[in-house]
Amino acid sequence: MSEYDHLEFRHLKYILAIAELCSFTAASLQVHVTQSAISTQIRQIEDVYGIQIFSRDRDGVSLTPYGEILLAYARDLLRARADLIDHVGEVRAVLAL
Repeated sequence: MSEYDHLEFRHLKYILAIAELCSFTAASLQVHVTQSAISTQIRQIEDVYGIQIFSRDRDGVSLTPYGEILLAYARDLLRARADLIDHVGEVRAVLAL
């Protein structure tokens, strides 16, 4: 499996939710995934790429410098994906006329 195969849109959604809510538990509720599953998947991404995305402590979680970079890309990529899906729907509607 290539290193490019490990990071998926769902992981970007998880990173965005965790960063915005400062909590794995709150993020898991928002994205409808168990807290243990979201934690495991973030840990796997961190292990695969040899980075730490979030600092975890008693006060919650915060982004590391790597996390800040990932968050910026996550926002852009998720927005671009939504735009693409919207555009495909518009084209489909026009072609159906």
